[in-house]
Amino acid sequence: MLDLMGAKDGAEKAEEMLRSFISIKIISVKIDGDRLNVDVKVENSAGHKFPTGFPSRRAWIHLRVTDGDRNAVFESGKVEDGRIAGEDSPYEPHHDVIAREDDVQIYEAVMVDVNGRVTQTLLRAADYIKDNRIPPKGFDIENAIPDVAVKGSARTDSTFRDGGDVVSYIINVSGHEGPFRVEVELLYQPVSYPFSEDLKRISTPEIEEFLKRFAQTEMVTLVSSDAASIS
Repeated sequence: MLDLMGAKDGAEKAEEMLRSFISIKIISVKIDGDRLNVDVKVENSAGHKFPTGFPSRRAWIHLRVTDGDRNAVFESGKVEDGRIAGEDSPYEPHHDVIAREDDVQIYEAVMVDVNGRVTQTLLRAADYIKDNRIPPKGFDIENAIPDVAVKGSARTDSTFRDGGDVVSYIINVSGHEGPFRVEVELLYQPVSYPFSEDLKRISTPEIEEFLKRFAQTEMVTLVSSDAASIS
């Protein structure tokens, strides 16, 4: 929003603060026959959930593996014109293990109306069907009150805890020769693709002006990244 309003300095400081509290790192890379096993950890050292605030915000893991000839072997979380490749509709479930390119770990709060239908409109929202935003350290996942509780399959994910989440990737590398390089990014959208697409259904001068300005901004922010190689 600061960028949309022309407050470049404020936008840059907000991004710097975001990067100072949120990180991603590869904690394990192993080869088991034709399988490459990669464990990735996202850490939240802020004093609130990540992403926080208005539920148009989301973050996700973009992981790419290449072989010794720099050929692509696997990619999850690629961005295509603001949309995350492979994301399910009406929303992508939480993942503990990812073994397919059309699965992606997206951290977000997904709202539903009183009839249980997914909605992007705040005033129609009655509950969350998914809330796997990473809780701050000290957050009691098991006993949190409903208004701030973890929702969806993240609640039963033993590696989704206060302060962080670990996602395991199982990648078939049959037919490829190493060394293999794993590159991982944590990407962030203050206005998600589903939210902006929902806005397009309504035509008002204010919405049209917002979408016009939004199209001229950087829609995806790199928060953190890491890389590792294995022979």
